[in-house]
Amino acid sequence: MTQGPPLPSLDYRTPPQRRRIKPPEDEQEQRWRGWRIAYRVWLFAACASVAFYFGPNWIKFHKLTNLSPYDYVPFVKAYGIPVVRAIKQYQRDTGRLPRDVDELRPKYLPTHTATRGGWVNHGRLSLYSYYNEFVEYDFTPGNEGWSVHGAFANGPIPITPATVEIDNHPTSQP
Repeated sequence: MTQGPPLPSLDYRTPPQRRRIKPPEDEQEQRWRGWRIAYRVWLFAACASVAFYFGPNWIKFHKLTNLSPYDYVPFVKAYGIPVVRAIKQYQRDTGRLPRDVDELRPKYLPTHTATRGGWVNHGRLSLYSYYNEFVEYDFTPGNEGWSVHGAFANGPIPITPATVEIDNHPTSQP
């Protein structure tokens, strides 16, 4: 059996090689070093803003910014205004607000109309909206209007209060 060259010994007690000290930088190298540091800071800030602000908003809401009350205007037009008009007609006819949206069916609100789980409590209609938010309509005179409450958006929704047409037909026949 032939032997190869001897293996080097593993001597862990030898001190590590000392780093060579860099000579002082001239003015141009200092300027480039500053630009590199500024670029890396900018790159970190850009990546952090995408990772922690724009990215999650895009994933959750399909837009780059957080939700605002203005984003709930289409929801109010589609689901809220028909229910509020039916509640106002019910209030005009009975003199009180309904306890639940189901009291409005079928006379004031067609059965096929989606209500998104609405209920009336203390003069406010609450509708369960997307992203676990609640869209509310306040029937109190002077405060009447739409608002949104939840984890992602809070505040008044910029849409005019719902109105009901005046009923010109008498309810009793002469």
